[in-house]
Amino acid sequence: MERFICQSGQDHPQLPGGIAELLGISQPEMLHLSPDKIAAAALAAGRGGYVRLPFCSTLAAEGLGAPTVLTVAGAMAGQPPFSSASEVPAFAVLSPRMRAMLSAVDLLSAGGERVIFQVDGPLTILAALLPMPKLFSVLRKPEGSALLARAAAWAAEWAAMAANRGAVILSYADPVAALDILGERTFMRHYRECCLGLLERLRTDNPGTVVHLCGKMTQSLLDTESCTLEHWRAPLGCRTYGQTLEAYRSTPGEKRLVGHWCLNLVDSPRVELALITWKERKNNAGQETGTAT
Repeated sequence: MERFICQSGQDHPQLPGGIAELLGISQPEMLHLSPDKIAAAALAAGRGGYVRLPFCSTLAAEGLGAPTVLTVAGAMAGQPPFSSASEVPAFAVLSPRMRAMLSAVDLLSAGGERVIFQVDGPLTILAALLPMPKLFSVLRKPEGSALLARAAAWAAEWAAMAANRGAVILSYADPVAALDILGERTFMRHYRECCLGLLERLRTDNPGTVVHLCGKMTQSLLDTESCTLEHWRAPLGCRTYGQTLEAYRSTPGEKRLVGHWCLNLVDSPRVELALITWKERKNNAGQETGTAT
């Protein structure tokens, strides 16, 4: 089985240079607070038969109070606003920028565009709220599980809002939680079950969408023997990864979790999908849990 090696260097899209100028966008707010401009920019940057939103990995965290630095190409996280887990809000709110993004999904899907919507994982969300040393320290404490679960629940709610407005693929990535960052002990003890539960919720809560798992996270799960892969080959006539995804999405029946590749390469030649199946796993009490696909 080929090992996934990230070729793009990022897990979320940024607007290519020149698009803002082409659309007459001179100030960040002109892009981020206008559904029409967001939709136009996504169309201009579309590849492989899909358009991708949002242009950053800050929106979900913004709903919990994370500051952002807006640019005409996307957005970057500001300094984490909290110093302890107890300060993180229990509930998220929709900011004006988040509402504009959801309206843009509406516009694009109503126009017949196939929208890929990026879903940030719980650790990526929390890394924008707490300093990294504090986050990793909290993660290993009893309150860490509750904090992680709250962030995962918010990620699922935010993803459902996009799916309900017509997004056809939910693209899940959590780069802060990659195995080479967390280490196997922390990944297995404190992150894996939350990740698997969230992925299953994304799939079951949004049956009209395909859930696509980032190649780096798929590889982390493979390396910890948490899953296996089954290859699905596209029918004749498909040449690119985007065409292969559309063929699978259009096939009748319940959709499996797809992964082990990168949606930044949606227009690359590839006629196979990797379908993910969880292995039997044990909870903290040593009891087996059921297999999910």
